[in-house]
Amino acid sequence: MGPQGNVSSGSRLELTLADRNEHYSDFGSTNNPKVGLAWRPLSALKVRGTYGTSFVAPLLKDLNPIPDEVAAFNTSQAPGSAPLTGGDINALVIFGGNPNLQPQTAKTWTFGLDWDGNGGFKANLTYFDVEYSDRISKVDSQYQTFFTLPLANILGPKIIQFSPPAALVQALVASPTFM
Repeated sequence: MGPQGNVSSGSRLELTLADRNEHYSDFGSTNNPKVGLAWRPLSALKVRGTYGTSFVAPLLKDLNPIPDEVAAFNTSQAPGSAPLTGGDINALVIFGGNPNLQPQTAKTWTFGLDWDGNGGFKANLTYFDVEYSDRISKVDSQYQTFFTLPLANILGPKIIQFSPPAALVQALVASPTFM
């Protein structure tokens, strides 16, 4: 407590703790703690920070090796989607899972300052960082997928494959999810 028991006028330190423990039949157990500290060295200034971890198991549809959607288009139908090598191309886009997908984990932390001084002036400053491992990312629409083609040289052949074997194209076109 601060001077004469008045907490708001003196220094104060707060600690928050949280913990989440889960067990997955396919991925084992995970324990994800979160720790937060808030310190008020002055009545108008609060310094705060958190650290935590997180875990996201892939969905069943993410793990299913059978594509849940296959779409064909020509890049001329989506201006700006042609690869940087130039010229429009026919494209076959596969939406589906990856049976080798691993759970996504992350370490997160924040640091911030809050100022609430006399005269009504208030200010907040926050910095955060998230470090992912085995990040699970999804393309929510075909429209977004079209615009990954110009990034083929960055994404690599596991994501974008030019001139795939004819047998692969035929199998995908024969798929009931072809549209």
